[in-house]
Amino acid sequence: MSSRRGELLSVDEVLDAVFLDDNSDVEPSIDSDDDDWDAEPGTAEEVVEIAEPDDGDDVNMPTPENPAENVAEVPGEGVLVSQEDENEPVVVAEVSARSHKPAVEQLAPGDTGQEGLWRMDENIPVIPEFTADAGMNVNVPPEPTPYDFVKLFFTPELWQLLVTETNRYAEQYLAQFGADLTRHSRLKKWVPVTVPEMKVFLSLYLLMGIVVKPELDMYWSTAALLSTPIFGSSMPRDRWCAILSFLHFADNATADPQDKLAKLRPLIDMTCGLFRTVYTPARHVSIDEELVAWRGRLQFRQYIPSKRARFGVKVFALCESSGYMCDYIIYVGKDTTFDDDMVRTLGKSGAVVGKLMEPLQNKGYQLYIDNWYTSIELATYLAQHGTTMCGTIRKNRRGLPKRITNYRGLSRGEFVFRSWNGILFLRLSDTKEVHFLSTIHTTSIVDTGKRDVHRLPVQKLALVHDYNQYMGGVDRNDEMMSFYTAARKTQKWYKKLAIHLLEECLLNAFVLFRKFSGKSKKHSDFITIALNAMLQDGRRSGAAAASAAPATPVARSVAASGHVPCSIPSTPKKTKPQKKCRYCSRNNIRKESRYCCMKCPGQPGLCAAPCFALWHE
Repeated sequence: MSSRRGELLSVDEVLDAVFLDDNSDVEPSIDSDDDDWDAEPGTAEEVVEIAEPDDGDDVNMPTPENPAENVAEVPGEGVLVSQEDENEPVVVAEVSARSHKPAVEQLAPGDTGQEGLWRMDENIPVIPEFTADAGMNVNVPPEPTPYDFVKLFFTPELWQLLVTETNRYAEQYLAQFGADLTRHSRLKKWVPVTVPEMKVFLSLYLLMGIVVKPELDMYWSTAALLSTPIFGSSMPRDRWCAILSFLHFADNATADPQDKLAKLRPLIDMTCGLFRTVYTPARHVSIDEELVAWRGRLQFRQYIPSKRARFGVKVFALCESSGYMCDYIIYVGKDTTFDDDMVRTLGKSGAVVGKLMEPLQNKGYQLYIDNWYTSIELATYLAQHGTTMCGTIRKNRRGLPKRITNYRGLSRGEFVFRSWNGILFLRLSDTKEVHFLSTIHTTSIVDTGKRDVHRLPVQKLALVHDYNQYMGGVDRNDEMMSFYTAARKTQKWYKKLAIHLLEECLLNAFVLFRKFSGKSKKHSDFITIALNAMLQDGRRSGAAAASAAPATPVARSVAASGHVPCSIPSTPKKTKPQKKCRYCSRNNIRKESRYCCMKCPGQPGLCAAPCFALWHE
């Protein structure tokens, strides 16, 4: 069928021209003898021929300067049709029905839509220049490894804190309860932990997030099905469990009894400082809550049904869209400390934002938050401190225009808005009614780069597009944390929370490695490589410290006299004979040893350390 110049094809004629032979592999095409079709697949040009006017014809084609008067929207299709008459509609290219568009408000004559200071005028945001020096604030080697980034957060000061407080608590505990321990208790054999030992302990603990087993004893099992040799070869099970029992993060004797986080306060202060100083975030940040699972008794335990854990300790987190945690506040109920003036001005939810954003004020940051925090007072406060914001907002917040919050009759994709003093308030009908407050955006609509099932472009409000892109920083952080968490059941809530903070250090190191190393590694590979390096670092440091440690006077005198630990000679019946340790038996402890002293009468069995030296005193 040939096309006719000067007139539009009807829909029926266009469909009749589409053919596909039953045995053909090619796509449907237009059977035209006169014209070539160069349209891309899926575009309106594939099924439409634009009529070319003859000389003297006056065809009124729709253009931005000359919009067609006979253009109408097809309900539910999200496309426009151009009609030559009522009986011959022809499809022309348009946008998806999922796209956003402004609603047509029905106003009475003389009504400008103004309500108080809120007007129907387009918003004119005041966006300060971004002046922060985003990026790494510390140096790493030219060819950094995962462990180089881990060491940015696991600093010598952090290791020393863990070692000092663990040894202090062990000393306090044994002085008070040592006499009550059973004779077989592993805690009776406690010796002070060192930094290399702590590195080995913590690397094995965090490795349990990769190598998951239901029981701790299985990690040291020698059974063929369960064996993981790295655990047994790195540290004995009893020693690892003893360090876990005494693991501590603060001095109980000097802790503030009014501080509900006193057992974690030094660790919290140190990690918060590291997160802020190691890296300065990019312009777009977000604040949201995350929940550290805890079902035991705890005064400030929270219930958040939308979270996977549901019960636990709530943490307000400030994150970059990459998932890097810049700062955090652990919520302890009404005792959570905020500036009183800020609480009176912004409320408690706004005070959370004010406290977390304080180090980033007056630098041009753009903040994305949800409806628990957003208010007009907060938007004004942040604008006064050089920060813009965008967030969903509850429609019953004080000061919002009632004509918008009570508006009825929006179809899906339509929105109405008001603006005032650089603040945009917008109501959008999508899968549900959503209200936004922004000091960043106008009502401009952008192409999302997506297409619907009809291959039509999907266009959204720039506000919604940016909110979806930048609001998920905390959720992204929470998601990555959940993949390889080493958290285990414990009766001490502060240990569960402390391990979570140490895992945040490991996750932040991974985010920075991915951003600045120029290398691409999976999260699990990064953790494995980093923990292996930490483990070997602890082993090397421990071996060097042991070889460099001077012998005690008693040990030197014992060795000089010829009293040294010797292996008990084998017999025809026993290839590895053992004797009861004479020093342990004296202290009502049943323990056997493969070593004895050949110089002493009776060749008593003795543990190589520390019983051998103590026996000879």
